[in-house]
Amino acid sequence: YHEDTYRHSYRVALICAYLSNFEHLNINSLDLLIPAGIFHDIGKLKISKALLDKPGELTPKEKRVVYQHVRLGYLILCKDFQKPELAEIICYHHEHTDKGYPRREERRCVPRGFEVRRSNNPLFMKLGEIVAFADMYDALRSKRSYKPAYSIEKVAEIMKKQFKGDLIYLDQLVKINSN
Repeated sequence: YHEDTYRHSYRVALICAYLSNFEHLNINSLDLLIPAGIFHDIGKLKISKALLDKPGELTPKEKRVVYQHVRLGYLILCKDFQKPELAEIICYHHEHTDKGYPRREERRCVPRGFEVRRSNNPLFMKLGEIVAFADMYDALRSKRSYKPAYSIEKVAEIMKKQFKGDLIYLDQLVKINSN
């Protein structure tokens, strides 16, 4: 249990719910999206609090450990919770246009003998994109042990580089922060 991760996950779920308004998702899709927002970082339960709270930049080795939270979350949701559809959605939550994980290192995402049920279902991919967007937005807007909270202008600048194409989500979040 990690207080900052809990609060972050709660905010991500709320942002996902807000962003779902711009996708006109049906209730079944929302029944997947909101829990995916809440559980997207569940793999961090297996990462030490000391590492999650470390001030300053992580070493390359520490980054690799933290990156494993996606794989660990996948395993937790599939094996412990029997929720493969949520597991598939959260596999997309660190995928971005310019860089991301675990897909670029997909072979290491899940241990041998445990198949990734990545169906390339367009709905799961869309929901994963919403979770990824909400996750990055909240991470940038929030103070962390290693960085201050960024202004909405700085967040917009960073996210425009990471999420190419239609930025309706960013436009909507900038709009509500301006009011």
